[in-house]
Amino acid sequence: MGRAGHRRDAAGGGAALCIADTDDAPTPELAETAGWGYLRLRGEAYSEEQLAQWVERVRARSCAEVLVFFKHEDAGTGPKLALQFAEMFSAAE
Repeated sequence: MGRAGHRRDAAGGGAALCIADTDDAPTPELAETAGWGYLRLRGEAYSEEQLAQWVERVRARSCAEVLVFFKHEDAGTGPKLALQFAEMFSAAE
C-alpha cells in the first residue's frame, strides 16, 4: 500500500499519521488525516531557522492540536530543542 492508501485509511478511521523528519530522508509532507497531528523531529540537530520553518508548517495546519516529539539521544539535545520550539511557537501567536 502506498502513502495515499495509508492517508486514506488513517483519515477514514480518524487517526493521525505519524510524520517523521530524519537526517537521511527528504523533509516530509505534513498530511492531515485527523483533527490532531503527530510529528517526530528525529534529526540530530536543528538550527533556529529550521525550527522556525517547522513552527510555520505546524501553525499552517488546521489541526486543533499537534504533538511534536524530538529525538532522544545521549547528548540530551532533544529537550533543549523542544523548549526552543515551544518558545518559538508561543511567540508566533
